[in-house]
Amino acid sequence: NQVNKAFTIIQIILGLIGGIALIVASFGIINTMIISLMERSHEIGIMKAIGISNKDVKRLFIYEALLFGFFGAIMGILFGWGLGEIINILVAYMMHKAGQTDILTPFITPYKFAILVFFFGLFIARLAGVYPAWKASRTSPLGALRYE
Repeated sequence: NQVNKAFTIIQIILGLIGGIALIVASFGIINTMIISLMERSHEIGIMKAIGISNKDVKRLFIYEALLFGFFGAIMGILFGWGLGEIINILVAYMMHKAGQTDILTPFITPYKFAILVFFFGLFIARLAGVYPAWKASRTSPLGALRYE
């Protein structure tokens, strides 16, 4: 019973760390998208000068943010799963050394949770891409082409 309480507390702490990591990742996506906007302002100016709409510019940046979120979520899930397996092995080894092999059941992450994390990562990436997409769509073609 005490072991289950300890593992519940550990899961809560890891959940909080994961939440903080998602917030940090969203700022990373925003920063990357803004840097991309600054580096590609000339390209955006050319696209707008030849007739691309503000909606298409927004869509371009949103899709780019979703791409970052897609690969970030996949890598995060794989890294988290691998780390979980390593922790399972280490805890089982320590419990075996302590002579308490019958108490511990390994952590198993349900696939539903991984799917939830994946879609939540995409949602966070989508939100993180809104401001840079809006900023990119507001770029003046003349201003973007003038300062190259």
